[in-house]
Amino acid sequence: MNIYALEQNIQQLMAREHVPGMALAILQSDEIIYARGFGVTNTEIGGIPVTPETLFRVGSITKPMTATLILRLVMDGVLDLDEPITTYLSDFIFEKNPAYTEKITLRMLLSHTAGLPSGYSQYGWRDKNGLRQYIYTELQTSDFIAPPNTVYSYCNPGVRLAGYIAEVVMERPYIDLMQDYIFDPLAMKHTTFDPAIAMTYPLAQSHDLLDDGSLQVVHRYADNSGGYPSGGVISTILDLLRFGHLFINPEYGNHHTILNEAMCQEAHQKQVSRFMPTQGAYGLGWSLSLYKGHSSAWHEGLISTFGAKLLLIPDEGIGIAIVCNRCFSFWDAMDTIIDQSLADKISPKLLPPAPPKLNAAWSDVYGTYIGHERGIMELREHHEGILCIWNGETHVLQLVDHDLLYQNEPVSLAVGVVEAGTTIMVNGSPCQQIAHIKFQNPSSSWAQYTGIYTGADRLTVNYTHHELTVTSLEYDVTCVCKAIDTQKFVCHLGTLFFEDDQTLVWCGVYRLNKVA
Repeated sequence: MNIYALEQNIQQLMAREHVPGMALAILQSDEIIYARGFGVTNTEIGGIPVTPETLFRVGSITKPMTATLILRLVMDGVLDLDEPITTYLSDFIFEKNPAYTEKITLRMLLSHTAGLPSGYSQYGWRDKNGLRQYIYTELQTSDFIAPPNTVYSYCNPGVRLAGYIAEVVMERPYIDLMQDYIFDPLAMKHTTFDPAIAMTYPLAQSHDLLDDGSLQVVHRYADNSGGYPSGGVISTILDLLRFGHLFINPEYGNHHTILNEAMCQEAHQKQVSRFMPTQGAYGLGWSLSLYKGHSSAWHEGLISTFGAKLLLIPDEGIGIAIVCNRCFSFWDAMDTIIDQSLADKISPKLLPPAPPKLNAAWSDVYGTYIGHERGIMELREHHEGILCIWNGETHVLQLVDHDLLYQNEPVSLAVGVVEAGTTIMVNGSPCQQIAHIKFQNPSSSWAQYTGIYTGADRLTVNYTHHELTVTSLEYDVTCVCKAIDTQKFVCHLGTLFFEDDQTLVWCGVYRLNKVA
């Protein structure tokens, strides 16, 4: 690794994408071989240089930590991954689908196969009772997007429910269990859920990018104890690697007292396919895929404007953690930094053999599909592969496996078959087959929807030249919308439903309010 070239590149990427602070650390052969901070904790008064011990919010990297707690309780014989959740929560029921309650297990909750929708709210309860309040005031009335154990669909509420089950069975708050079973034994001394504790250490702040190109600290810290098990951890790159080390070398130090080797392997066993070209799958709290041909386990995290990634390549004894305090438009750069950091440490394995040829069974897949997170897709026969019309854009996809289509350019697009004629996966999210939809013609009435909507993302909606477009701050992309009716639209960002000219429901779950 050319450290000088790496650090120069990091600083250039941070400047280009307006990232105030970032930290990076690498674990190899049971040792931290590199750790450094870049930039500052905040751009206003009191900002200090970022170091490897600066605390950042790590968002959904909390999920594999929660899964580790559950696996530890399974190891101790307290929980069973395949028992219905009603075994542990006799008074809980999904009110809109009561029959599903007895079908859902901890394994489904941790592998995102319970059929629940995603859900995200960075502000909410701020006490230890928040998790229970969330379970019985919000989750209990949740809709389902699919029957349990049928399809992968990324789901924050499911992991929260798993954390709450641990809390009930152990008769102790979830955050106390995490401290005693995970953070303390792994010497994660700076890791916490509590902002009041985090603020006693060097702490990075989230930032908004203003129209004039300057950065402004977000002066409201994201905190919602109702969502702690799915995304509440505040940590450092060094502590993230202390956690990851458990799965790289279960025999190291006292790791076996936290999880034995069998349970570590269980966490990284494929539970469900995500239908991605790198053999994408999900285990128990971990995303699984190939990295340069090597098996890897990883997770990303996003909360407020913080972004983080923890990548493990257990067979090579390597782990890498990266965090930043403004991640919008920086995700690809983080992957570039990881690739450069590991360039001389991971030798690519040989590519798999050529994929099978398209067969007649694919005719059963042709049709029109819709999904809250991916919009509308139509699949048709084509002499060069399969024709895919995705939210009005046309692509020809090639077979890369017997049940997977893919293209890398001009946009990355993966389509997998869960059940022919019923369910497909588009870039890792489920879409259900429907009757053909004819898009509506443009209308000047769409102009009422223009404005900026905030909530789970910051979406800017415009109506110009007879087109409705939406721009996402998180994904740094602008998409042209197609109208299903006068209120419902689809694009590559998913479904948009305007309840009125002030409220937008995005992806069927997230309610955003107009601010300008």
